[in-house]
Amino acid sequence: MGGPPNCGDKYDKLPDFASEYGATISDAVCTHPGYKQSCKIFDEALQCWFRFMVTDHCGDLPSKHKKRNKKLVEACADHEKDHLDL
Repeated sequence: MGGPPNCGDKYDKLPDFASEYGATISDAVCTHPGYKQSCKIFDEALQCWFRFMVTDHCGDLPSKHKKRNKKLVEACADHEKDHLDL
């Protein structure tokens, strides 16, 4: 087990918007004032995870974006929410 053997072998063939989004993941995820700088430690790992999931198509799981994205984005941006609330 242990994780993907690479970060996504087809990542360089993605449209520009996907690779640009991947480069901004930590900026979007790490918004809490207490964690903003320390979260950057995981930037490379987050980008690798994103690349792997995009090229693997999330293991062919069906998308739940429409069902849960709005609520998730709102909760992630609320500094009063705990990660366990998600």
